[in-house]
Amino acid sequence: MMPTAQTLHHATATTTNDVYASRAAARSPVVPDWDAADRITTPVFDQAGLLHRVMGDEPLARRVAETFLDDIPRQIHRLKNYLDAGEVTSATIQVHCIIGAAATVGGERVRAAAIGLERAVATGDAVAVRAGLGSLERSFEALQVVIVCGFLARPERLGLTSAA
Repeated sequence: MMPTAQTLHHATATTTNDVYASRAAARSPVVPDWDAADRITTPVFDQAGLLHRVMGDEPLARRVAETFLDDIPRQIHRLKNYLDAGEVTSATIQVHCIIGAAATVGGERVRAAAIGLERAVATGDAVAVRAGLGSLERSFEALQVVIVCGFLARPERLGLTSAA
């Protein structure tokens, strides 16, 4: 069963308009905890993998990571818009783009969350779509902190100050 515009809008409205409510819904007993296994087994960031993909060129790896961090919020926003509008094909393409970008940068937990969300969109399960979108956003937040504060060593980018 393909999701309708109404079910997808309902699925994403909470996440779009009320982050706290969506996080509570994503952790309710009815909704599977998308993050449970990934928190234990899937690394947030595979820095070695990123460096391998750019043949050890650390300045290039840093540019790739910075570009990813700048672009993914826009991609997630587009995905939400497609889901709100019930544009299943466009949402599927958009989430697949997020999967590819996360795989390139080494954002393993983001990639895993996006794969789960892609499956939820394909099944039309509005509750799973809402949970998957929340998982994707939380995974990106974690990746952003790890890349900015660790790999890039630029905590000021997140409005944080480094301990002197």
